[in-house]
Amino acid sequence: VNGHAWEYTAKKRIADRKKEFAAYDALETTTGLQGHGTIAALHTSPVKKADATGTDLRGDGVAPGQLTASVVVATSFDPSLDVRGKVLVVGHIDPGWTVLFTQAAAVVTERGNALSHAAIIAREIGIPAIVAVPNITRILKTGDTVTIDCISGTIKHHEKHSSPTKK
Repeated sequence: VNGHAWEYTAKKRIADRKKEFAAYDALETTTGLQGHGTIAALHTSPVKKADATGTDLRGDGVAPGQLTASVVVATSFDPSLDVRGKVLVVGHIDPGWTVLFTQAAAVVTERGNALSHAAIIAREIGIPAIVAVPNITRILKTGDTVTIDCISGTIKHHEKHSSPTKK
């Protein structure tokens, strides 16, 4: 703007950012912010991956609680999803997803940290949440049953089941 922009064509800037996002999206490992230093993004570390069987999954617990319930995996926003009493599993969210959070029993995301939108909304409405779980939308399937412990950030993957039980 007024001769101060690095790039004068928005199309090139958009193409570059899409390329950068595609590279980030292809990463197998999620990183979590450590919360120290003056520039948080410089202090990231890999989040522990799941074990080979997919039964010991781990992320960052950001809203307390324990729950055993059926899973609904959503790879894109769909306001008609029935997530009542279920664990909503997503790659990432934005403010539009809040309508689903108010119905879900818990939320698990592939991306995020303690200050992400998912974490803040989960704490505000009082539902358990785990973020930064690598590849969770590929490991879990809608209808699977999990037990989540949002203090330790662990997720135990069980056989298919549908009725939730809170602890």
